[in-house]
Amino acid sequence: TWLLGAVNKLTKNNRSIVLKDFEIMQLSIGSIKALKLVRKEIAELRDYEKTISATQIPDTVGIRELYGIYLEVASEKGVDMRQTMTLRKNFIFIYVWLYSPGVLLGDRMPRGLRGNLMKLLGISAPSAISNNFSEALSYFRNHRRVRQELTEIANETLRRACSR
Repeated sequence: TWLLGAVNKLTKNNRSIVLKDFEIMQLSIGSIKALKLVRKEIAELRDYEKTISATQIPDTVGIRELYGIYLEVASEKGVDMRQTMTLRKNFIFIYVWLYSPGVLLGDRMPRGLRGNLMKLLGISAPSAISNNFSEALSYFRNHRRVRQELTEIANETLRRACSR
């Protein structure tokens, strides 16, 4: 859709470009300008993607400290602390979200992420991390209350981690 937007901008501003429903463009100075504009917009979008998909967790905060902050916040928000499976799934989801947001859109988990979570949570199989994450992601996508609760907990956890 952004490509169509760029093409629409060009076709309005430069009448020499012929591009209708992706018909063949005639070779002209206009087509070179269009290509240049598209490449510039692609580069800008890549830069923006790198910015918003970068880790949100400060370098000074380790995973154990972040887990402690998460447990404090969850407790304050009234989460039942006896539901250890739910707490674990939610932490895995929040940690992945803060550490590597692109994973929520289908990117691969960064190398070592599952191992760090396994050590922290005492889990012996990497697939358990992936399965817990997938389940929490499904709840996040499909249940408004869960999405709201996890977003609040993640934001407060990040705020506290950044203030340390």
